Amino acid sequence: ARFALRVGSLRLLIAGGALALGGAGVVTLCYASGGFSVWTLFLPIAFAEIGDGLSQPSVMAAALSIHPRIAGTASGLMGFLQMTMAAVGSFAVALLPHDSPLGLILVFSGFVAVALGSAIYAVRRVGRAERLVSPAVAAASDGN
Repeated sequence: ARFALRVGSLRLLIAGGALALGGAGVVTLCYASGGFSVWTLFLPIAFAEIGDGLSQPSVMAAALSIHPRIAGTASGLMGFLQMTMAAVGSFAVALLPHDSPLGLILVFSGFVAVALGSAIYAVRRVGRAERLVSPAVAAASDGN
């Protein structure tokens, strides 16, 4: 909450997504370089999860504030979508080869990249909507 007030929720959303993508990228690079161990798996993923922790409150607040009267429905839908994507990710990992952590790394990195891409799209859309609404609000306040 303190970061969101200081930095802004949209910037925190992008920063958290970028940190998560950076952690996923480090895991991928460690695996590709051949210097892979338990530490090179869990430490970057820990940083990725810190990034997710920075971005998730902004996402939840944004989703629940669109129509406050149906916030419970939005919360239920978000929980359903999170569990569905976790099931899809688990299924995808199970389909990939079991002799290396490559499947886990690819699925994790893919989900993080899609999340950051979605966040960037949402932030741009909000920015565009604010630019379109601002002149209309100014005109309405002028009495036109």
